[in-house]
Amino acid sequence: MRSNPVLFLLMFVAFSALAQVLNEPSNWPNTDWTVSGTYAASALINDPTTSASFSFDDDAAGPGSDDDIIAESPVIDLTDAFNAGELQVQFSGIYNHRNIGGSLTLDYFDADSGNWVTLFNFPNNGTGSDYSNCTNLQSFVAGLFIDSFTATQLSGFKYRFAYDDDDG
Repeated sequence: MRSNPVLFLLMFVAFSALAQVLNEPSNWPNTDWTVSGTYAASALINDPTTSASFSFDDDAAGPGSDDDIIAESPVIDLTDAFNAGELQVQFSGIYNHRNIGGSLTLDYFDADSGNWVTLFNFPNNGTGSDYSNCTNLQSFVAGLFIDSFTATQLSGFKYRFAYDDDDG
């Protein structure tokens, strides 16, 4: 029986507010980021705390492995950018995602509610093991308006990349 790996690769992720009071590239590797979740460590190909990209191979985790892995930014205070009139933050980068079930999302933290909110669902764009040689990379851009954010949401802002294999 042939297995179908779910693979993803995120590279060169940048985070910025328009007008550039705030410009926070992820600059992976970055030890200020955290990687967490329930996942097989052997399937984490590139850890963004020690590598220039974030790569995970669900197939390498083995059959029956329930993998949920998250790469989370440190807290970024958006107050100065907001006070300077910057009302949108923008995320951009390149990725490869072979989706055979589950999800890969870009989420931001709502510090008022204590919940993560999905900002972008990464569509399928991968085949085979093209993640390993960086072919078929696709760019993405996602914007978030912060004009209605409270002081708590501005000062407690963070974002993450979350992969959930849908328990399979």
